[in-house]
Amino acid sequence: MALSFKSVFVEIQGGGTSAALGSGLARWGSGVKIHAVDVALKSFHIGYTESDHNFFFQRIALHNVRTQDGDVHFDISIQIRDDTNDGSHYKGEVEVLAIADVDFP
Repeated sequence: MALSFKSVFVEIQGGGTSAALGSGLARWGSGVKIHAVDVALKSFHIGYTESDHNFFFQRIALHNVRTQDGDVHFDISIQIRDDTNDGSHYKGEVEVLAIADVDFP
């Protein structure tokens, strides 16, 4: 068993009152046995697409981490609001670090 790391970039966009949802995939490949895994937020860049806004809050969550045949799947939710709460559109990119305890074939 060994620790192994993968960085994954996920583009995401949203707007309005609900959170933007995305999913990511870190691949180790078939034949790799994953004993344990977790994901962490490594970096992010998000912003409004239409004009300049002041941020009221930003929320980024990683959840629903699961493995299948040497792959790690995870979901991302992002929600941002400006100080006027007008629900403008936004887009960006999230970098996620997957850390796994693996056996290589």
